[in-house]
Amino acid sequence: FNLGHASQRGSTYGDRSGIMGGSVFEDESEKTLRCYNAAKNWQLGWFEEDSINLDLVSNDWEGRLLGTVNFQASNSFMDSGKSFTNHNLFTHRQGNANKNVLLKIAESYYVQFNYAAGVNSGSQEFINRVTVVKQIDDGDYSWIQAALREKEAYTIDIFDYGSITVEVVEINTNNFNDAYADVRVYNGNRAKCIETCCSEVNCGDNSSISTDKNSYTPGDEIKVSFTNNSPKAYDWIWIIDGADVDQFGQITKDWYNGALWLFTCGSDNCEGTPNSGELSFESSNLEAGVYVAYYLWIDSHNVEVASSPFTVVGDGNTISPTEAPVPQFDLAMETSKVSYSDNENIDISFTNPFPTRYDWVVIYSAEETVQKYAIISKNWQLSEFICQAEYCEDDGYEGVVTFPSANLDAGIYRAYLLFGDAYSVLTRSEEFTVGTVSSLPSYLPSSLPSSLPSSLPSSLPSS
Repeated sequence: FNLGHASQRGSTYGDRSGIMGGSVFEDESEKTLRCYNAAKNWQLGWFEEDSINLDLVSNDWEGRLLGTVNFQASNSFMDSGKSFTNHNLFTHRQGNANKNVLLKIAESYYVQFNYAAGVNSGSQEFINRVTVVKQIDDGDYSWIQAALREKEAYTIDIFDYGSITVEVVEINTNNFNDAYADVRVYNGNRAKCIETCCSEVNCGDNSSISTDKNSYTPGDEIKVSFTNNSPKAYDWIWIIDGADVDQFGQITKDWYNGALWLFTCGSDNCEGTPNSGELSFESSNLEAGVYVAYYLWIDSHNVEVASSPFTVVGDGNTISPTEAPVPQFDLAMETSKVSYSDNENIDISFTNPFPTRYDWVVIYSAEETVQKYAIISKNWQLSEFICQAEYCEDDGYEGVVTFPSANLDAGIYRAYLLFGDAYSVLTRSEEFTVGTVSSLPSYLPSSLPSSLPSSLPSSLPSS
């Protein structure tokens, strides 16, 4: 099929929402029922009839996304041979023309509603979320960029063009045959967390979690109530302090012995799938501090919903709950100097909130221009992967890449941060010079006027 891996951050198999991510190592179980992510689905063309290319979003778009399981092709499309021939794989469309499966934005970003039901019930990540995936060409690795819940948004920054925002207005999974996500796409920026909704608090999705009190003393019973209308086996509740939730809705803290947790069915070894319930936790082993109860999917660190912070108070001290910090995502690149001799190191520093292990730093002549969709030519001068090795073990949120200026002719240059071993520009540095530049760049006038005009008009035109 010429499908590349489905990747996330440092792992080339890391996007387990679809079948091109890591395997589940089972032949037959619900876990094997996975479709493809948005980029792979677009490449395959199976949902072409209900796919929209928004390009650079000249006009705001608002519409409804279906999960792949709720797609139903027309007879003419089925006869074209582009889609599955087994109509039973998909449920019947409900007669609403405003239902789409895939969006394409700025040539390399793909959006779909990852509804985990039916033939996609084994999706392992980003369950019932709107996912944004980036893939440059057919056959390339895809890289998950965002997994959005109701009231969340993700802004695509397109170098030298501007920003395009994908906003999730509503997600509804109450009815299997008509589950949907209502989405808006428009030019401009919008904060990731809309209104008061973010991964750290209860927010939409028909799910909730809460504690019976907002403060406890060691030994108190902590009662946690939850609801979820799309539960899975091995969903679990974890009470934890000091946990960050990343841009993909995943807890970044490792599980540890002594962790306070239970499966939602009420023990540490059950497989039930309750839609709601109340679990009791013993707090005697918790130190004084601020905690959050997380509802997590399928024995993983993927957050469905989180409680408001609560405190455990010891020795008569009180601790006020604090809001979890919202991470700051900055994309930047700069050189250590603006001018270098012909025999010294050029240090180029960068930060990148959404890195891949194949991002690379490239030096181009300052005359090089960035084309539509932030694509640049292959006429680079020097290049290195961000880890400065042939193969990077991990992705890099920040770093410094060093080039010897002796490998460059005297001239004016820029450094670029490029995405995923492709020619897609993320950001670039200001101009810098190497050696003695004897003449002005070719894109400036060859000479300046020798003097100003002797006189100026005495008055402006009347119209």
